Amino acid sequence: MKFSIFLFIVISFQDCFSQSDVFNRSNHQKGIYRTYQEFLDNDPFYKSQFDSVTKTLTKEKFKDGDSTMVYKITILAKDGIGIDSLWGLCDGKDVYVKQQHDVRSYYFFLVNKWDRYSLVNTFEYVTVSQAIGSGAGYGPIGAIGTAAYVLSKINRKKTPYLINFNNGHKFLLTNGPLSKILKGEPELRIAYLKEKYDEDYSVMIKYISKYNELHRGEIKVKLK
Repeated sequence: MKFSIFLFIVISFQDCFSQSDVFNRSNHQKGIYRTYQEFLDNDPFYKSQFDSVTKTLTKEKFKDGDSTMVYKITILAKDGIGIDSLWGLCDGKDVYVKQQHDVRSYYFFLVNKWDRYSLVNTFEYVTVSQAIGSGAGYGPIGAIGTAAYVLSKINRKKTPYLINFNNGHKFLLTNGPLSKILKGEPELRIAYLKEKYDEDYSVMIKYISKYNELHRGEIKVKLK
């Protein structure tokens, strides 16, 4: 896998757009993005599939006795849309990005942190399932159809999730991927390996930032 620039918001896009404009825009169009490019262009392919949006907050308990508040968004969709082929979606305000290559269809809430980064969900994750008919019961994950689109935003794990600006590819920021990224910068990688402590996210963020500083000129994102 080729790693290029991840999450550095400095270089301007064409047509006077900046990366921070794209990731921090407040006028996201409601709809479903099939591709990363549709997100960049604020032009979701499915724009009119949502009949309504309902948001509720509930408390969920886990087998280990832990519990958390779950934020559920239910979106009624008109046409059959394959979940597995999506890049992300927007409910008219917030953007949710599908985890790369995840058969369980986890989605991550798109946020911007530390000025230079667009992290997808540092503290939460979103799950997607398919409701049957008017929403009474749940069927297998696969297509939305005329059913309800249910997302559960669970505040339980710290799981930084990053976007490659050049191609829209996404991945969890863990020790393995970061070590691979830093292979092209041996001194930086050695310093990281000396400093890292288990899954210390603050250290990982520090070194992905250093990597981006060295490679900022490689960002080549294009809008229409």
